[in-house]
Amino acid sequence: MGEEVAKIKCCCADDGAYCEKLLPLWRNKGDAIIVLLDSKDELYDTGPEKHNIATSEVGEEKEKIIVKISQEVTLDTFPVFVEIDGLFLDKVICRGDLILHSRDDNKVILKVERDNECHLGKRLWLLWSLRSRGGAYWGLTFSNNGYLGVASNCAYIVDPRGEVVSERCPEEGPVRNVSYCCGKFGFAYKSHVLIYDLKENEWKEIYTGFVGTRAITMLEDGFLAGFDYLAHFDFHGKKKWKVDIQWVENGPVVNEKYVYVPRAYWPRENQGALTILKLSDGSELKTIKFDEIVWNVQICGNRLAVGTVHNVHLYDISDLLNPRELWRRNGIATECEVSTCHGAWSIAFSPNCKYVASSDVRDMKIHIFDVETGEQVLEKRFGSYARSVAWWRDRLVVGIDYKRLHLFKVTGFD
Repeated sequence: MGEEVAKIKCCCADDGAYCEKLLPLWRNKGDAIIVLLDSKDELYDTGPEKHNIATSEVGEEKEKIIVKISQEVTLDTFPVFVEIDGLFLDKVICRGDLILHSRDDNKVILKVERDNECHLGKRLWLLWSLRSRGGAYWGLTFSNNGYLGVASNCAYIVDPRGEVVSERCPEEGPVRNVSYCCGKFGFAYKSHVLIYDLKENEWKEIYTGFVGTRAITMLEDGFLAGFDYLAHFDFHGKKKWKVDIQWVENGPVVNEKYVYVPRAYWPRENQGALTILKLSDGSELKTIKFDEIVWNVQICGNRLAVGTVHNVHLYDISDLLNPRELWRRNGIATECEVSTCHGAWSIAFSPNCKYVASSDVRDMKIHIFDVETGEQVLEKRFGSYARSVAWWRDRLVVGIDYKRLHLFKVTGFD
């Protein structure tokens, strides 16, 4: 049996630990941790408990990689992330040698140069992918315990492992928006709202009485819904108030006693606005106009993010009725010159409010920005329209229209 040595450099720089040379793919041998790689060089988080083998987009079975560990490295310190063009370690304590057996039974010893804790910087590691059943991913949102609501051709509930646990497919689809609050997911489609009780595993359908319902925001005592209107309903479908407000493509966000509403195509087709309403009665308190369509708004702490066709805006809302712009970043939908492009259709804050992720539909990307500085800290391109994003703990989900739903582990973000 031959022997080959590849060194690992361990450091605390942003590019972390890496192999100096390209490693071959490995076949099954021995008894240790399984790591998965697909034919498109995506990244998969496995851990000692995960043994299921997924399939790649081209339908080829992924390689099983068995890693043998020397006595100096324990399972607790062994990395669970591997990349095809080198061995990438996430926060692994580097001690001793890692021994891998290749296809031709040659033994490869990965020599660790020195003891250290290695970090990879800001990266996305693919945990699972769910193949689309057709349609765009109009909206995504997480529950408090990591279940995912998906608005697409149907309304889907996906568990943290990537399994669809419940679904409803309206005859009048598609489902255009999803929201979560207080143990319930809400989905908007046509003139109806679907409510899914996560604890009871039960669906309920409510007729809004208005054709073209696209936006929904779940509340403790009911929900907001609309498109060319906005109304507050209780869970029996009784309307508390209704205002004529155009055009609301995605759900408003509620902060204390105020409602922040993203408005598209208003007052003209290529313009938009952010309107603040009083939650108690829907009365309008303030409107900020934009010279492009406003697709989405989100709030985290005293920061408000606005997604438009070509920009992401960040505001300080310490004064809730007087948002103060801190920064604006363009570079969204650069490959589209039409004023109605779906650029920053979806935005999501990290749980600690330090970062904000934005979809970039037409450029087929997502962007992550530092909230304090506005600096872009990560960009990832996909093979089709990247429409929706949602963030929960260290998990970021991205919906790629008509293709796949990708769930990533986010590392390097405080």
